[in-house]
Amino acid sequence: MKVKKFVSESFGKVDENYVKNSLHSIDGVKAVRLDDRANTITVEYDDSKVSSSTLENELRKNNFL
Repeated sequence: MKVKKFVSESFGKVDENYVKNSLHSIDGVKAVRLDDRANTITVEYDDSKVSSSTLENELRKNNFL
């Protein structure tokens, strides 16, 4: 398991549940935590199933970053 923290400029602009559901739909994602004070999205994932670049691409595609 790996953990990756992303800084988001979109807090307050998108539904947090939408962010979580979008990431949880990716095979290998185990947990998603959002911190609106730090503007971060922390993802715990199985790096044998998904890469951090795939996670980042999903976040960018949905304008979360």
